[in-house]
Amino acid sequence: MGGRSSCPSGATGRTAEDATGHAPHQYVIRERIYKAQKLLVKGSPVQEVAASLGFSDQSHLHRHFKRIVGVTPREYIQSFR
Repeated sequence: MGGRSSCPSGATGRTAEDATGHAPHQYVIRERIYKAQKLLVKGSPVQEVAASLGFSDQSHLHRHFKRIVGVTPREYIQSFR
């Protein structure tokens, strides 16, 4: 991204961080977790959610989900029942 613009390569990441409050990779992970929350509430299985959002496996989703949301995907689902 930085190579095609007039910004130095590190400036693009800093600009994104200034706009979102997160580094680019963290912003992407958070957006994927927000989408996972919506899919889980609709009844999608955790394994399908992980695969559809590009997590390498269910434990990868689980780790990021718990870090960001504060509960596991299963606990999150149960809070809506």
